[in-house]
Amino acid sequence: MEREHLWKSLFVLGIVLVMISFSKGTLLSERGGILIYENSAYRGYLLHCSEEPYLTLDVQQDKLVSLYVMTTEESSRFIDGIPIENVSIAFSLVNISEYSGLMNLGGQGLYILYVTTFNQSESSIEYDYLTYELMVSREVPHFWAITTGLIFLALGSLLLYLRILESRRVKV
Repeated sequence: MEREHLWKSLFVLGIVLVMISFSKGTLLSERGGILIYENSAYRGYLLHCSEEPYLTLDVQQDKLVSLYVMTTEESSRFIDGIPIENVSIAFSLVNISEYSGLMNLGGQGLYILYVTTFNQSESSIEYDYLTYELMVSREVPHFWAITTGLIFLALGSLLLYLRILESRRVKV
């Protein structure tokens, strides 16, 4: 009787973990993100990453934006007046209107994600007229959740198989 409950529990837990591994965990959303810096050219959002995050950006009104992601140390240098060309950038996308993909930051930690509409040829910033959706989420499927879920499913299946073999032996 204990084995029957064990295989069912492992099986259900495995299915739940596999399902959870495909849910997007939002790390930053433009609507709910922590805006920590804003001047006439840049908006900076705090981003805490424990793994390589997935970025989705969609800009409306046929405008272009640039994204720069840097460590908090480099961000401090940037805020202190060092030009963005002279700070170490972990990840950047320049003059884009949409993007969807992984941000290869090189490790976990705190980062600042800067968004700008600054166009060097026009020397203008158009935040007042810009609408954009920015979301940073963890990679899907989440490696540890899906791996653990598949292990639980395998163990549950093995116990079910052993139970079936045992019931066949009893009948014979």
